[in-house]
Amino acid sequence: MDRVYGNRLPTEYRWGVTALALVPLVALLAGALAGQVALLPAFALFALGVAAVSVYWAGGTTISADDGLVRIALFPLWRRRIPAEQIRSVRVEAVAPIGREWGTRGSLRRDGEIFIDAGHSSTCVAFHLHDGRVIRAGVESPERGRRIVESLARATGR
Repeated sequence: MDRVYGNRLPTEYRWGVTALALVPLVALLAGALAGQVALLPAFALFALGVAAVSVYWAGGTTISADDGLVRIALFPLWRRRIPAEQIRSVRVEAVAPIGREWGTRGSLRRDGEIFIDAGHSSTCVAFHLHDGRVIRAGVESPERGRRIVESLARATGR
């Protein structure tokens, strides 16, 4: 199973953040090329801004599996690798949205449950582990969640 996006940040958010971040940086770089500000610091700020926007564009919940190992991630904030034998069940569940663009709610260490999401999901793929912990990854729709669960079953042989 290849890396599958469960949910992405909405496209309008990604373009909005890109414009808000890069327009002033392009103006700074233009000022540097015109000799109004130092070129090296302006170029360094521009490069950092482009890198930050690239990370934001790549953000989303991803789920993949191969050779008895399931990978769940919210790039660049959170990731876990779980051996398939530690998973008791995988199912699609309804969940309350996080209430912000992306992030986590809960803690595996403190609460025994975590919900990772990008994009205001109200549906998730829930991984119930044998030790009682639960990892929920936001997905864009119940149909998408069901396709992911079916792919995971094929990839892990369960």
